[in-house]
Formats: sequence, structure tokens, C-alpha cells
Amino acid sequence: MSFRLYTPAKVIEERGEGYFIAPHPKPREEIPGLLDILLGARHSLIGNWTVDLYKSGIDTHRILGRQVIFVNTAEHIKYVMVTRHSNFERKSPQMRRALEVLLGDGLFISEGETWKTRRPLVADIVHKNRVPAFGLTMEAVTHAFAEGWAARAPGEEFELTAAMAELTAEIIAQTVFGRNLGSEAAQQVISGFTRYQKTIDNFNLGYFLGWDEGWPVFHGPDKRRSVKMVHSVVEKVITDHLAGAGDSGSMVDLLIKRQQRNPELALAQRGRNDLHGRA
Repeated sequence: MSFRLYTPAKVIEERGEGYFIAPHPKPREEIPGLLDILLGARHSLIGNWTVDLYKSGIDTHRILGRQVIFVNTAEHIKYVMVTRHSNFERKSPQMRRALEVLLGDGLFISEGETWKTRRPLVADIVHKNRVPAFGLTMEAVTHAFAEGWAARAPGEEFELTAAMAELTAEIIAQTVFGRNLGSEAAQQVISGFTRYQKTIDNFNLGYFLGWDEGWPVFHGPDKRRSVKMVHSVVEKVITDHLAGAGDSGSMVDLLIKRQQRNPELALAQRGRNDLHGRA
């Protein structure tokens, strides 16, 4: 209903001889009113950016009880994400509230001591050096999708953004759970997460009113069904791997082998949470 009260910024792109500016929301001429800011944040976090915010590189203004800082230059982004990363939370309270029921307290949304304790346990399993090992999966899935696109009728149009999101999700699903996952189970994970994204509100008003962790998120029947779709696949995959029927080399397989080598690490439940996050 909120979208009827709010008109999203028009998405534009620019191209010409020798240049191309990717699609982006048309910048606002001036900062919108509070109602537009609150409603717009549910649609797009950058949809209400003004021309000045794009030009300044770093700027700030207040939304209710919070001071919001906009960073839009490589230098300042590096300062936040790399140079002084320990000063900043990796995930906002709004994102943690939105994802905690789906991902548990896995690495993807954990912070502080929880993150420091668990990260070393799986660091080598998810390290960037493992990307080449997963290359065959990426290649096979990409070729399969490309063949499907090529088989479409000549001139047929389809939404590439959604198609690429599905491709990415399929690659992640097979990389995490193994290539023996099966298309039906993979699609269940993808569909469950997609449905969850549609029902969750990533703008937590309570945070902007002063609650540091925001307000608890209400989980209705649609959210619970979406979570169950994802969790049921994850639990079955882990159970199959524990029984020796999993795909060797997948992230689940590597994590379970580590648990078997080092039972004192108590990775069983941690693994489930972190694999939920990786999905």
C-alpha cells in the first residue's frame, strides 16, 4: 500500500559515442520530505539521492533520530570498508533484523566476538583462493543458462535482471550444496529466498526512532513458509552429507569433513547457520 503513496524515481541510463552510464534512479533536485524518505527507503535506498549527494562524494543529513552519512567515492568507501573496517558494523541492524530468521546467527550477519570466533573456523573453506575450484560449476551452470536463452524465439524479450539473479542463485546453490543438489531442490531454495525478499521490509523504522537494534520483525505465514522452503533443503543436504551421500568438494562437504576431523570445534549447528547464510 505504501507504494501508492510514493512515486519511485524514474530509472534512466545514458549512452553515446564512446561512453555509457549504467541505469540508475534519476537524482532528485532537492531532498524529499520525511514521508517520501520513509516510504522510498522501502523501495530503493538510493532512489531519493539528490544531485548534490552524487556530486559531493560524502555528505550527511538527518532522518528522525539518526544522522545518515552518504559515501560515494572510492577513497572514502575504502576508508570505511578496508582501512577502518573495525570501526563500522558489517551489517546494519535493519539487515540483521530482516535476515536473522532466515540465516540464524551465521557469519553473514554476525558481528563482534561472534564473528571473530567463528570466522577462522571456516575462513579457508570460503577463501577467495577456492574460486578456481568452483570454476567448473560456474562454467557448467552458465553454459546451461546460455543454451536456454539461445533456445528462445528470435526477437523474444525477457527480463535480464531476473535471469541473471536466477543464474547467480543457481551457481551459489550448487557451489554450497553440491552439483548433485538437483534442479528441483535448487529451485526450491531460489524460490524460497525470492519469496522471503518480497515479504521482508529492509527499512526498520524503530532504528531511526532511536532503538539501536531496531524493532523485531513480524513474521507472518508467508515469511514462515519461505523460510521453511529454504531450511528444509539445507537440512536434507547436511543430513545426506553426514550419511556419506553428498557431493565431494562442496562447501557443505568441506565443513562436515572439518567437523569430523575436529569434533571439539562443535561446528554442527554453526555450520547449519553459516550454510543458511551462504545460500
